[in-house]
Amino acid sequence: MLPADVPGMDPTAYCGTVLERLRNPGIGDPLARLCRRGSTKVPDYLLPSLHDAHAQDSPRARLDLAVAAWMRYLRAVDLDGRPIDVQDARAEELRDAALRGGDDPRPLLALTDVFGDLATDDADVAVIHRSLADAFDSRGSLRSALASPPGV
Repeated sequence: MLPADVPGMDPTAYCGTVLERLRNPGIGDPLARLCRRGSTKVPDYLLPSLHDAHAQDSPRARLDLAVAAWMRYLRAVDLDGRPIDVQDARAEELRDAALRGGDDPRPLLALTDVFGDLATDDADVAVIHRSLADAFDSRGSLRSALASPPGV
């Protein structure tokens, strides 16, 4: 979440600049590197933003979608069924929980050393569950989930 009180910063212009830079194929970053060590990155980088959004009653559906995306990645197969090499010290444990849960995030959310108390928020769990069930069954459904306005 961007702070609203940075002198001289226009949040809309900043977001536009970031999106423009991310569209540059010259700065691409392999998914495998971004997801490497996710069991340490998610609690340190993603969950604090989710907790802040919750505390400020801000929309957090896109943050929940990011959690769901990582959970889907942990199944170790892409949308076409090709294997993905999940590079994480806990890859086997995480994959087993992801496969056991399928579209139900609770087996993964039970790993509180990774997901903290996220399982206690019914709204977040519902959005993550819906994302796992709907957003990751095809590329079209993922594009649709990303294109829809953020909520929750």
